Amino acid sequence: MSPSPGAIELGPAIDGERRRWRAEGHGVGDVCIYAAERGRGRPLVLVHDLRATSSAYEMRPLFECFRWRRPTYALDLPGYGLSQRSSLPYAPALFAVVVAELLRRLRRMDPTVDVVALGRGCEVAARVARDEPGLVRSLVMLEPSGLLPTRGALLEAMAAHLGRLLGDGAARALFGLITRRTLLRRSLGARFHGAPDEGLVDYARASAQVPGAHRAPLATIANGPRGPEAAMLYRALTVPVLVVHDVHGADAIELEAFLRGRANRFAVRVSPTRGMPHFERRGDTVAALERFWQSIPRAAWDQAMR
Repeated sequence: MSPSPGAIELGPAIDGERRRWRAEGHGVGDVCIYAAERGRGRPLVLVHDLRATSSAYEMRPLFECFRWRRPTYALDLPGYGLSQRSSLPYAPALFAVVVAELLRRLRRMDPTVDVVALGRGCEVAARVARDEPGLVRSLVMLEPSGLLPTRGALLEAMAAHLGRLLGDGAARALFGLITRRTLLRRSLGARFHGAPDEGLVDYARASAQVPGAHRAPLATIANGPRGPEAAMLYRALTVPVLVVHDVHGADAIELEAFLRGRANRFAVRVSPTRGMPHFERRGDTVAALERFWQSIPRAAWDQAMR
């Protein structure tokens, strides 16, 4: 796969087969997908966060763990990573259309797919699972926005708000400011209990240098749903859902409300972490995911589809 326009200087986020794919009719251009198909079984699709410097690199630990066990895919959503970074009205709803089209293409392997999403990427995956539940067997949400406190995103929110008021030139300048290595490392560090992963920091910094890198994250922050709207989206889900988190007390109020009285919703605390459990506690996170997938009873799945 050759790099998309504007992404020539950025290397791959994941050591896997890279494919160029164009979601027809949405104007998003080329989408980069990392694929590993040597394993057998139900496909697994990994959806990254929607932060200022997000990319498939955020899902790299899980890709590396599952690539030999089952068909595994991670994509750079439009406007991120090695995908094309055109000027578009980026929002979770647009990304959901692209992810849904990918899942439909994977039906040749299995009628349904397991999906794992991170942060605000959970809003994207949840839209697909809500609107087309027949495509998604289960959804794992790692530190989902709207249910848990968002860490290290204050500067991004301020830049998105000011950029929307002042125009593209100001947005680009503000984005350049918040993605300087010092501030970038600080914002990523807020999502780790220990030191942030150096590979993630390096790739995030490189990704921020790609022309048009400011467009998707700042537009998505400005155009996306607020916390209560995201929580309502999650409550509409009928497919089996697992939330991986490290919160308690007052920080867990929305999560507890989401879980209460619903047999298809589960949660596991992976501690100590602060937003990136699959980086800091990879073994515990992978074990939790596998237990969840193995425990999904067929009867519950059939009932959810009625």
